[in-house]
Amino acid sequence: MSFGSPIETSKKNSGRFQNFIVFEQSSSRISETDVYLRGEQIVPFFNDLYQKIQQKETLKTQILINKFAKIQQMLSLVNNMDNIIVTKFFDRIWKRYGYVSNLGESFTDFETYKTYKEDALLNIEDLIATRVDAMAALKKEANAAAAAENANNNRESNEEEDDEDNDSDNETQDPSVVLEEESDEEELSDSEE
Repeated sequence: MSFGSPIETSKKNSGRFQNFIVFEQSSSRISETDVYLRGEQIVPFFNDLYQKIQQKETLKTQILINKFAKIQQMLSLVNNMDNIIVTKFFDRIWKRYGYVSNLGESFTDFETYKTYKEDALLNIEDLIATRVDAMAALKKEANAAAAAENANNNRESNEEEDDEDNDSDNETQDPSVVLEEESDEEELSDSEE
């Protein structure tokens, strides 16, 4: 099983990547490595993106404007901005996507973000969340391969030891035993005559 880089995947399938705005209480459940913006940084970021979206008049932008209007109303009700975060972008097929999507409000997809933020591809490493389950799967795969290699090496060394033991058994056989076996065979052949 091989996993592509989340950054490469985000360039090819930017519509699959989504980020969220997470409000108080739930924001403490988001890992620090998944946080893109926090607190007072959010308002200027949000307002800048909102203004750029409002400049176009299409059905898609009208849907985005409605979504942003809802988020703006939610932000206006907040007294303390310290515990509000915007997450990094998560691929919809990741396990953590489901977890984060239940904690926060859908903010924007990466395709939309790239359209309205010119610097999106310049700092893409800071925007895309790290795929933890892929790293765990790669480690698990590497450990399984190492275990199989060790088992193979152990089996081969055991076979070599067995072969050496068999060779040494044949070489150290007592000559008197060999003579007794030959004399028994001669007696059998004599009795048959």
